[in-house]
Amino acid sequence: MRAVFKIMHTHRISGSRAPMMLLAFALLGSCSYGYDVRAVAINGKLAFVSTDADWDCVANIDVSTDQTTAKPLAGDDRLLVVNGGAFWATHNPVIECTMDFPLLYGAGGPKVRTSVAPKKLKFDVLYTVSTEGEGAYGNGCFRINAERRIENLPYNSCFDADGSSEVLEDA
Repeated sequence: MRAVFKIMHTHRISGSRAPMMLLAFALLGSCSYGYDVRAVAINGKLAFVSTDADWDCVANIDVSTDQTTAKPLAGDDRLLVVNGGAFWATHNPVIECTMDFPLLYGAGGPKVRTSVAPKKLKFDVLYTVSTEGEGAYGNGCFRINAERRIENLPYNSCFDADGSSEVLEDA
């Protein structure tokens, strides 16, 4: 937004045109759409769904945490696992529909390029799930408790003020 004000000042855009210019820049700069992603069980398997029925296209997905680490496997992007806490990640450089919701954990498809093969998830660990597709992105926060039940939490629950995951106390 600072750049917009600099452009307006440099070109002496003010008065009644200024609010219209700000609105135009804001609209042009926000071409993507965000939605929530929820973890669910489908036939006893972990899956992810969009809370917005209009968005079912997924190009990339990342399931990660900073509460624990996984062991990188051959073929994994080692840095994503060790430094990024990835438990499953895909990387398709072209943002096109390669997967659809509902999306089973670890399932890909013939067009999906996997950066981190799916790892066994651990109980009582907060995981974030992030997706992106054509013009949209999704985020969610979940954990699987010791009774093997999926608990969805508000996305911000996975982060404290420093941007790192909260460690929940045992109940």
